[in-house]
Amino acid sequence: MGKIIMLMGHNGSETELINSYILTRQEFSKYKIKEIVLHTTRPIRDGELNGINYFFNSAEEMNILEEKIVEKRTFETMNGLIHYFTCVDDINLDNNYITIGNIEAYDSYVKRYDESCIVPIFIKTEGGIVLDNLIKSEMKKENPDYKEMCRTFMKDSNDYDLENLKKRNITNIVDNNSDIENSLEQINKILKLNLK
Repeated sequence: MGKIIMLMGHNGSETELINSYILTRQEFSKYKIKEIVLHTTRPIRDGELNGINYFFNSAEEMNILEEKIVEKRTFETMNGLIHYFTCVDDINLDNNYITIGNIEAYDSYVKRYDESCIVPIFIKTEGGIVLDNLIKSEMKKENPDYKEMCRTFMKDSNDYDLENLKKRNITNIVDNNSDIENSLEQINKILKLNLK
């Protein structure tokens, strides 16, 4: 049986970079990990491909898939609500998968699948580093929203409190405060213990 690796961490903790390394670097190829492609109701952007970057669905199509949705995240934008979601049809547990999630996504996956199928990995990054990464990212935007950035940072700080992780038996904690190579080495050890 395959496993679902779920990377979690504060926005700004480099989970996307770590995810891309796990999918592309030689030392992880032995695990034959596939990426879970999310669905979204937002419009497709230039250069994106349906089924590669996301599966692009209308709100009506999302409603039809409601019973098959593993987890869903909703964001309020200037153009209305945008949804991102995972569909059970896109996961075949004969394979190993990886996704980036949050505490709510983890809870939803546990409700849908047996907890033993999920390998949660919390990417622990010191708050000052996270804030620095968030500020740099926000400064690149056409319309930076520092208030929203701070709200997200505070929410993440509460969600990823060690008590919250302990309550969910999330014990795979990877230190990502300095050297990303060290983080990848820690993750490789976790995968070696949990994947066939």
